[in-house]
Amino acid sequence: MSELSALITSRFNDVSAAKPGKEFSKNEQPKDVDKNESITWYPAAEFLELESHKAYSFAVPEVFVDAVETDGLKFTQIVDTLTAQLERHMAKANLLVSFNEKIVQFGDEVEELLRVTIGRTQLLLNKRMKQFREQLNRHLNPIPGQKVTKLNDLHGLWALIDMQLEDIRLCFDKIEQCRLRSWAVPPADELSANL
Repeated sequence: MSELSALITSRFNDVSAAKPGKEFSKNEQPKDVDKNESITWYPAAEFLELESHKAYSFAVPEVFVDAVETDGLKFTQIVDTLTAQLERHMAKANLLVSFNEKIVQFGDEVEELLRVTIGRTQLLLNKRMKQFREQLNRHLNPIPGQKVTKLNDLHGLWALIDMQLEDIRLCFDKIEQCRLRSWAVPPADELSANL
């Protein structure tokens, strides 16, 4: 099950799968639920937490790579941490898009911003980060007869990732500003002043 599916279907509050006319206590489990029966789903607790201003932030921290101190193992930690965070942000953004107009009700501009950010993040993770991981693996586990990736090569590739990451960071910052304004788009002058 994907992380997004797990977010949507996990930990619902007071969901009853009971047949009409039959009531169950809160702790009692229905034993004769028909698989074809319609079940009313409610937003997961994680989604409701996302709506709370203090519960979740779309901020993407800046990653500083020191040319002297950053070796292959440090790059591995950076890539793993950054990938996990971007995947969490994408899952939350996908969740918001899927619930638009059902629960959140934000405008087309916010939905477009979410979709663009999701697309750019997927592109970074599926293309550049994949390429970087392959080169990182060549650096950490050189194969005889194949060209070894040098640490300088990794730093050059990271510079390309960092440029894309800066664009994604700005997109997530815009999403964060919208979230803090109850999903209203800030005025253009206020938006650019904060970035």
